Formats: sequence, structure tokens, C-alpha cells
Amino acid sequence: MDVRTESSLPGHDGWNSKHAEYYKQYSALIGDPQLRARTEEKMQAIVRNAEHKMNVQEEARRQEVIRAQEVSRRN
Repeated sequence: MDVRTESSLPGHDGWNSKHAEYYKQYSALIGDPQLRARTEEKMQAIVRNAEHKMNVQEEARRQEVIRAQEVSRRN
């Protein structure tokens, strides 16, 4: 089986032009400490929010299990 990726084709230097905008954004982020700090704060807020949602969902599942066990004991 001959599976070739774009980067394995002859004459391809490994640079994908679709990534140019991401590279520019990343370069700006690395070069600007204030931008990096603001971005890090936003990412930490996103992570905290996701963790909170997961904890809420886990608690809801736990309560469902407890209710199911109580119903099972009654029967």
C-alpha cells in the first residue's frame, strides 16, 4: 500500500501554506509578553470553566446513581 502525504511528494518543502496565519499569530503571541499573559489568563479561565462543567456533570451522574440505588432498594 503506497500512502503518500502532501509533505512526502517530490518538491514539497514541508511548509503548508494553510498554517501561515497560525504561525503569524503564534509568533505575535510569543513575542508580546502582555498578549501572552492575557491569552494565558483566558486559557486558564476556559480550563476552569470546563473543569467546573465536568464536576457539575459528575455530581449529576452521582445523584442519578444514588436515586437509582434508592429505587432499587425499595423494590
